[in-house]
Amino acid sequence: MPTPRRPAETYDPAARVPLSFRVRPAVKARIVQAAEASGRSLMAEVETLMERAIEAESGLLAALDMAYGRTNNAIAMLVGLIASDAQRNSAEPWFEDSEPAAELAAALAITIAVITGTEIPAVPAPPAVSEATWKMRVALCLRPLKEISDYLSGKRATPARFLDEMILDRLTNDLRKRIAEAELPSTTS
Repeated sequence: MPTPRRPAETYDPAARVPLSFRVRPAVKARIVQAAEASGRSLMAEVETLMERAIEAESGLLAALDMAYGRTNNAIAMLVGLIASDAQRNSAEPWFEDSEPAAELAAALAITIAVITGTEIPAVPAPPAVSEATWKMRVALCLRPLKEISDYLSGKRATPARFLDEMILDRLTNDLRKRIAEAELPSTTS
C-alpha cells in the first residue's frame, strides 16, 4: 500500500517560495556570470533560467505534437526510452553494436504489436546469446512500456518517470487500453 502523501501546500501565485538545491561549482560559476551580465541577482537568474527551460520544453512538445500529432509524439518518446534502455550495456551507440541493435529491434517489434493490437511476435535470440539471456535483455528494453502498462492497469500507483506522464497525456484511450492489457515479457521469469 502506497504511503499517504502530505497535502500540497497552497501559495499565493505572486509570492516567492523557498527552493533549495545543490549544483556543481562549474554550473554555479556559469549562473553567477549570467546573473552579472543580466544585472539580476543570483536567485533571480536561477528563476529566469528555470522558467526558460520549462517554456522551452513546453514549446518543443507543442512543436512535436503539431508536426507529428500528439499520439505519434507519445509513441516517438516511448521509442526513445526503449532505445535508451537498449544502449544501457554497450560502450558503443546501439546502432553500431549488433546485440543492442537486435534487442531494440525485438523490443520495437513487440511495442508495435502492442500498439497495433496484433499478436506479440516471438523474436528468436541471436546465435551467440542464450534464450534466457535474450528474454531478459528484451524485457529490460521493454521496461518503459511495462512501467506504463503497469500504471495503466493499476499495478503501479504513479508513473515511473516524468516523461511517462507526457507520454500518457498524449495516448488515445484505445492505445491506453491495449498497453494496459498487454502481456509483456517479464525480467523475473
